[in-house]
Amino acid sequence: ILFQACILLILFVSCEKKLDIDLPESEKHIVVNSINSADSILQVSITRSQNALDNDSVPVLKNAIAKVYKNGTFIEDLSYSSNGLFESSFTTEINETYSITVEYEDLNSVSSEFTLLPPVPILNVDTVIEIETYDDGGGYFFTDYEFHYTVSIEDNETTDDFYFISVSRL
Repeated sequence: ILFQACILLILFVSCEKKLDIDLPESEKHIVVNSINSADSILQVSITRSQNALDNDSVPVLKNAIAKVYKNGTFIEDLSYSSNGLFESSFTTEINETYSITVEYEDLNSVSSEFTLLPPVPILNVDTVIEIETYDDGGGYFFTDYEFHYTVSIEDNETTDDFYFISVSRL
């Protein structure tokens, strides 16, 4: 009974200490995000940074000026489409280097550069499917499927590159 009393005491007694943290307002920056693939239009998200404790939605910079260069030569200004996305009128190409410069009123300009490399050979794909069936106790049976993939690729270890694997369900 002593053990049960201790458990009840722990459950009903708790400590809470509220801390008021005064974080100074930091300098705002332009934030540029994009995932690029060959033979696709260039889509770039342009927003402004915000305080870590700010619960408002991320501020979109609709009036930003985003210039795109291909191998150092100006191509075009990206056009605002919707939801903070700016798009190109051209499709990107493998083995070409693109740079993007973004300017916005009262914020420091930013720039980024990337080269689209040829796809790497996929050496092997292994899949494992785990199937679990269970009864909810009321006569209904449910089945869960869990898919595990192991993908082996041929990577050039001398370059710093990143890979994006997309899996979709038909």
